[in-house]
Amino acid sequence: FSQPEIAIRHGTIHWTDDSTHPPTAHTLTGVALQAKAVRWPLDAGAAPAAFSGSMALALKGKPAQLQFDGQGSHHSGTVHATLQDFALASMGPYLAPFLVPQLTGTLQAQAQAQWRPEGVQLTVQRLALRDTALHAGEAGDWPRFQSLELGNARIDLEKRRVHLGTLALRAPNLRVERDADGQWMTQTWFPP
Repeated sequence: FSQPEIAIRHGTIHWTDDSTHPPTAHTLTGVALQAKAVRWPLDAGAAPAAFSGSMALALKGKPAQLQFDGQGSHHSGTVHATLQDFALASMGPYLAPFLVPQLTGTLQAQAQAQWRPEGVQLTVQRLALRDTALHAGEAGDWPRFQSLELGNARIDLEKRRVHLGTLALRAPNLRVERDADGQWMTQTWFPP
């Protein structure tokens, strides 16, 4: 199989996951994918395929935007990705088995992945969590922060090495409590 160009435009993907509690349903809209120089089976001597894409995840409020582009083969390649305005609350059903309070805030990220025979390397140019907090049904002073930013991080999966360029936490707010039984407030955050 050899195709000079493959394109999908104005697509929609409906995601339903009944394994979570509550069940999860999301819709990806504006799905656009483009690939050039596509071949199968993959030939070690062939030029790498170039690809790009974008989509929006319809959530409450502003939709999250994902864009990516790159080139690669089974042997090596690179992909760049940008994620904007991803609502952390949408991960609630996936976090529920591990975390009792709900996580809110938004995530923005710019990252790159490179794969070669020697391994995979990830570079996070920027990762930002904004207006992030934990909330539960009862009123209380739950942990929150204005922003957490990570910049120029490099992760070498083969060597199991992480290098953080910058890490900044702004306006953190955490109240530390222990009740009359000696139980720390964090002990109620996690399911038994």
